[in-house]
Amino acid sequence: MAAAIDLSSGGDHRCKGALAVAAVLGASLTFRERFMVDGCESINVRFKGAVTSTPSFAIIPQDPSVENDDGSVSDVTTGITAAANISDATETIKSYTLLGERYVDVVITNAGGDAFTVTFVDVYVKRV
Repeated sequence: MAAAIDLSSGGDHRCKGALAVAAVLGASLTFRERFMVDGCESINVRFKGAVTSTPSFAIIPQDPSVENDDGSVSDVTTGITAAANISDATETIKSYTLLGERYVDVVITNAGGDAFTVTFVDVYVKRV
C-alpha cells in the first residue's frame, strides 16, 4: 500500500493510487488507499465505475495499533458501516462518522469473477 494521503486539515482528494481513474481492478483482489484523518469529523467517498459481477466497497477505519504509515492493516471490526455492492455505472456516496480514528482505508474488494474499472473515487473529509 502506498503512503497515506494526509487529509487531517480537511478537504477533498481524487484517488491517484490503487483507486486511480481508469485503474482496472482484477478479480479475487482487494484494493486500498489510506487516508490520515486525525482530528476530523467525517469522511464521505463518492465513486463510480464499470463493474462485472458484484464487487463491494467499504470505508474501514484502522484501530489504534496502526500508529504510522507503514502499510500494516488492522481493521476495526465493530461499529463500521457494512460494505456495499457496487452497481455498474452508478454514482454512489458512502459516509462514515469518525470516532477518533487516525487512519481510514477506502477499500474495494473483488471476489472471484468480479472486476471494477474506476471512473472516479473522490474522498471528502470534514474537519472538526
